[in-house]
Amino acid sequence: MCAAALAAVTGCTHKDCTDMGCTAAVMIVFNRALPPDRVYEVEVRFDGQAACPSELPRGECEHTFRRITTGNQVHVAPTGEHLPTGGFAALQIPGEPARLDVTISAGGVLVAKQSFDPITYQGVEINGPGCGSCNQAAVFLSLPPP
Repeated sequence: MCAAALAAVTGCTHKDCTDMGCTAAVMIVFNRALPPDRVYEVEVRFDGQAACPSELPRGECEHTFRRITTGNQVHVAPTGEHLPTGGFAALQIPGEPARLDVTISAGGVLVAKQSFDPITYQGVEINGPGCGSCNQAAVFLSLPPP
C-alpha cells in the first residue's frame, strides 16, 4: 500500500485485479441453443486449415475449441454478448484466426454452415481496468428454426 506522501511523489496507485486467465479467443455464438439431447458433428477450419472434427456432447477437439453449454440461466460472454439458454450455445476458439469456417451436422444432415471473414478483435480487460487485456471477438452463427 502506498503512503499518502509517497503516492503524491511517485504516483503509486492500487489496482483491484482478479486472477482469471485471459487468453486470445473468438467465440462463435449461436442465435439459438442446440438441444443437448442430440449428437452434433462439428468441423471448424482456421484460416483455411482443417482442424480435427469433433462431436457434441461427446467430446471436444483439444486445442481446437471448447463448447459452451447453458441451462436456463442467462450467460454473458467476456465480449458482452448474451448466450442463448437451454443447450449448446457457443464454441470458444483459442487464438486469433482471421477466418473461420464452421460446419455443424446431426445424423448426417447439415444443420449450419457459415464462414466468418474478417473477424474483428477487441482488447478485453477481463481482470479489471488497467490489469492487462487480451484480444477477443464474437461472431454469430445463424441456426435454422428447430
